[in-house]
Amino acid sequence: MLVGELATNAVQHAAGESFEVTVWSSGAVDVRDGSFTKPEARSSGEEDEDGRGLQLVVGLSRHVELIQLSDGKIIRFWL
Repeated sequence: MLVGELATNAVQHAAGESFEVTVWSSGAVDVRDGSFTKPEARSSGEEDEDGRGLQLVVGLSRHVELIQLSDGKIIRFWL
């Protein structure tokens, strides 16, 4: 579910035509895309169909970090 949320964000909001998912043996998962925009958690009402993805990732993972790159960013979370 967490990868799906970040993958959806990469498709909907990131620059470029692709994104990359890497799963590390340490339990870390990277979702890399070509956007430099920092993701922001936002408020959603009961009837809203989106806007909760980042909150889910933060709430269900052990730790989340943003890694800025020269060609985009990585959102990394630990299971």
